[in-house]
Amino acid sequence: MMDIRPIKRGQTYRYYLREVVVGDSLCPHRTPLGKAQAEVGVPPGRWMGRGLADVGLSAGAIVT
Repeated sequence: MMDIRPIKRGQTYRYYLREVVVGDSLCPHRTPLGKAQAEVGVPPGRWMGRGLADVGLSAGAIVT
């Protein structure tokens, strides 16, 4: 199912968190992001990039 709604100025972060980050599904208010992602089957993010060693991270490590 596709839903089309306008995104108002200053509300793009809400769209991103509610629709993109949790796999295009609504989650109850104040649900921790990791839990919401796990419930809808979104795999955990993994770190990538050349600058990871500079900040003490390793490529492929799970984002927490």
